[in-house]
Amino acid sequence: MIASLKKEAIMNGKSICIVCKKEFKWRRAQGQPTPKYCSMRCYYPERTPEFLEKLLRELYEYHVVKKDGCWDWKASLDSDGYGQITGARELKISKAHRASWTIHRGPIPEGMSVLHKCDNRRCTNPDHLFLGKPLENSRDMVYKGRQTKGVKNGGAKLTEEQVKEIRKQSSQGIKVSYLAEKYDVCRDTIWRVKAKKKYWKHISE
Repeated sequence: MIASLKKEAIMNGKSICIVCKKEFKWRRAQGQPTPKYCSMRCYYPERTPEFLEKLLRELYEYHVVKKDGCWDWKASLDSDGYGQITGARELKISKAHRASWTIHRGPIPEGMSVLHKCDNRRCTNPDHLFLGKPLENSRDMVYKGRQTKGVKNGGAKLTEEQVKEIRKQSSQGIKVSYLAEKYDVCRDTIWRVKAKKKYWKHISE
């Protein structure tokens, strides 16, 4: 009975965007107004460069923790342990430290990376950042011994011992769903652990 009510409460349909005049699909709950815009770009037609710069700063300031030393990032992290920032896709900036550089130092030249002096991937303090080419980024990473391996990865949720145990249990036929629940990670993480040739490949059985 509850399931049927949930299905009835969700409606699907199509509309014509009042800005770009393109047809788009929508999904909404009963009682909500019919969508008039196909995307945020049309919903905010005033998304000028000035507006986007202001939006980026507001998003950044909301999630950064400024203090002496490294400035921590309290929002989500990507799979490599870098802070993520969303909401200003037109600026093509998705990482918090790159947003910080743009806000405090200006545009990032094409083909350049924003590197960390402090080796703290969550840090967004502009004084701890510098520009470099992708090759320099790779060399810097190897030189400092911080390749993304296992627990050295800022976003790692498993220890190396847990990875070994997961692989062992998986080889014994234990289901991915059970392992994900047991180690409090998503199923994709378990699948990555099982993919020995691509992820956690430095760990020998």
